[in-house]
Amino acid sequence: MIREILTLEQLERLGAPEAAALLRVRQDAGGDDHDDAVFDEWIADPANAEAWTRVCGVWASFDDAGDDAGLQDLREAAQEKPAPRQRWGFAIAASLAVVAATGGALMLNRPDDKGPAGGTLVADAGTVQTLTTAKGEHRSFALADASTVTLNTDSVVAVAYRPGGERRLRLLRGQAYFKVAPDKARPFVVAFEDRTVTALGTAFEVRAEGDAMRVVLVEGRVSVSRTGGAPVVMRAGQQLLAGPQGLTLSTADVGAVDDWQRGVVTFRNTTLKAAAAELNRYADQRLVVTDPRVARLTVSGVFRTDDTGRFARTVEAILPVRVAAKGDTLEIAAADTN
Repeated sequence: MIREILTLEQLERLGAPEAAALLRVRQDAGGDDHDDAVFDEWIADPANAEAWTRVCGVWASFDDAGDDAGLQDLREAAQEKPAPRQRWGFAIAASLAVVAATGGALMLNRPDDKGPAGGTLVADAGTVQTLTTAKGEHRSFALADASTVTLNTDSVVAVAYRPGGERRLRLLRGQAYFKVAPDKARPFVVAFEDRTVTALGTAFEVRAEGDAMRVVLVEGRVSVSRTGGAPVVMRAGQQLLAGPQGLTLSTADVGAVDDWQRGVVTFRNTTLKAAAAELNRYADQRLVVTDPRVARLTVSGVFRTDDTGRFARTVEAILPVRVAAKGDTLEIAAADTN
């Protein structure tokens, strides 16, 4: 079972009625300590407490409905928790929120009845579920063994757990941070292309960079191996770049792993070309640097990943460049010398 980890920020974005409904659905499906902690923080707001009271009243009316077909659909959907987006669960929450606000009746229609939720497929090893994020998103998921996976922007991870056996995942695209629950009898294996990272209880990040893989080890130990090759053992604080040209082991910027999970990126004497490429992973408004002289300029600082406009204004203020908006791009060029 994969369960998306709920945050206070997500609830606040939803608004009080829909957040209350979503929490009630998750509570019925079997909440956890993390949900309880977020709930306690959320309900401290009087407006949220009022919304919660309304939703609980609606839910109680469902209990009076006995074996009503709509209620049964609701209960079943609350148990499903399909990865990666729980669209049906959010649809239920939205419907409950409307009922709570209007006092009307609720009619449930499943968005589709075409089988498993999008991204779920069947493989030889059993059920494989895919976790995804859209561009600019980062999301966290709790796995069946209490391990967690946090995906950065535009990323895809396939999860294939064998009951009582190996915990196997595959990074298909993007970047993911894995917090592994210790279990010596069940190795935790993350694959990318023909390489694998094996851990027993640790925390590490894997990022796809073209046909290369970058591993950053935050804590514990992992071994990285290639089909037919000897494993390389990493220690906390190291990073390994594995590509067609071989392996490079070096000291990691472990703080950067936490940065993207907070929605920021830190540059330290980073070339403008590299900084633009990194921010372009997150935003629809792309930064374009065409002048080689400008591309070699360096920038330092902490920047939000969802605001390329602010980054462009900052570099325009501190570097000899000018920024011009052209459609959905921001072109950074050398400042006029005339």
